[in-house]
Amino acid sequence: MAQEFEILVLSEDVWFRRVVKPLQQLGHKVHFFFLNSEHLSSETLEAFETLLQKTKFHFCLIQSIYGLETHRDFGNRVDELLDQYGIPKVAWFLDGPRQTGSFSVQRRWLKGPYWKNILFLCVDRGHIEFFTSRGLPAGHLPIGIDPDIQKFVPTKDLIATLTGSLSFVGRPPFGLPTMGSGDESDLRKEFLSQFLRQFEQFASELPYAVPTEAVKASRLEDLLSAVFNNRSFNSKHYDETKTQLNETIEKTNPNLFEAWICFSGTLDYAYSYLQMVIHLRDLVDCGLRVYGGENWKNFIPDLSGSCRRLTQDELYTLFRSSKISFCFTKLGFRGAVHERPLLSLACGGFPITDLREELYEFFERDEIVAYRNLEECKELTRYYLRHESERERITLKGQKKVFSRHTFFHRMAILVALAEKQWNLDSTKIYPIHHDRTSLNLGAKSP
Repeated sequence: MAQEFEILVLSEDVWFRRVVKPLQQLGHKVHFFFLNSEHLSSETLEAFETLLQKTKFHFCLIQSIYGLETHRDFGNRVDELLDQYGIPKVAWFLDGPRQTGSFSVQRRWLKGPYWKNILFLCVDRGHIEFFTSRGLPAGHLPIGIDPDIQKFVPTKDLIATLTGSLSFVGRPPFGLPTMGSGDESDLRKEFLSQFLRQFEQFASELPYAVPTEAVKASRLEDLLSAVFNNRSFNSKHYDETKTQLNETIEKTNPNLFEAWICFSGTLDYAYSYLQMVIHLRDLVDCGLRVYGGENWKNFIPDLSGSCRRLTQDELYTLFRSSKISFCFTKLGFRGAVHERPLLSLACGGFPITDLREELYEFFERDEIVAYRNLEECKELTRYYLRHESERERITLKGQKKVFSRHTFFHRMAILVALAEKQWNLDSTKIYPIHHDRTSLNLGAKSP
């Protein structure tokens, strides 16, 4: 008989409430505590500690890292309280190495005093080694979707508004000036320039501040140019260049290297956005509509119509009403399947997504369509725009697979099993858990 646990779910993002109902359906008692980074105070900590005093939790599920990058003392205090009350933590990383390179992981969890009771779960198997190579327990837990999506019924008005040939939804790149009609070369130069400015500011604000002159004196700009000017979305070339970059910076300036390690995950993010914009520009002639923010027109000037942000109902309707949903996975995920193709299929849509190593572990080849490069993406898009019956057949098979295998209900069942195994949890007992690093079951894999 399955055990029933008291589980604390801790997140900065209301979105993560979606795991609560599946956990409850599995028979567990769940408390969701929202850490609103815009309204953190001593009262928030008091309420958090009161909850820990009143409820004896078996473990705490943390969305990503509750990074609180601008509230590091607050984040430390949250960790102290969880440690004080003997509550082990399961940290589910949903956003890849951009987070594993953050201050919170690098300085608070890996080198700080709070590593004892954490199990790290990674969406991408390729990220597990980051933790196991440091003697920390880590496992694999892919992304899932909210099973309640199948209850959504779009209105006729929304369908009429959002029906189209090819759509893409995502946040536009932030912090960059208007690109106007700049060509691809201008785009690459501006992304590089903005990334350098962001890093210089970050390094100058650290406790061991690295002056801008030290950054400029390094070979950082030359090495980054090799990354941003790479014309193919080739992860092997990218990784080789990044390794060379890390080695060069480490030899140049120890403080600069420390700053770079905490920031370098952002390079995956910036480079991914650059490649995403290039892909989207080439798909405009296929009838592409882009949503997520009007700033998209700063980078793709030929777009027609509004690029506004969508409500959740509008998003689900768009996936269902578009003939094709274009999906692009950020470079931070080398092998993982992102949420977007799952979400599109769940809504009854037809996604075309970039090929990732784990994609055909999720789906059979007749349940989803994947591209390997921009040329193949355009070819597949044009083909399936003309073949409605094939789109419908693939969508029905893919949708069935999503709801039968890839919802949060399925993921939470695995997560609880991993936590139970990691700490030998017994639902009939509540006791402080204080492990030595050597006693942990390192490298746990999902069943």
